[in-house]
Amino acid sequence: MENIMEFAFVTDRSKHGPPTNTPVSISGDHLVITIPRRQDRDVNVTVEVSNDPINWHCDPAYTQV
Repeated sequence: MENIMEFAFVTDRSKHGPPTNTPVSISGDHLVITIPRRQDRDVNVTVEVSNDPINWHCDPAYTQV
């Protein structure tokens, strides 16, 4: 799994942890996390959110990618 994430987000496999530049901010009542990724990678990213550990949502009513 780790190598897939490194491939998708173009980070260095030899350096563990999140990308060094991961801006987080608040816009209105939304949390905004910016994760840089190269557009030439053949990878789909799905963002999921939840109010509890059972019911997860990933449609545009909940997230924007």
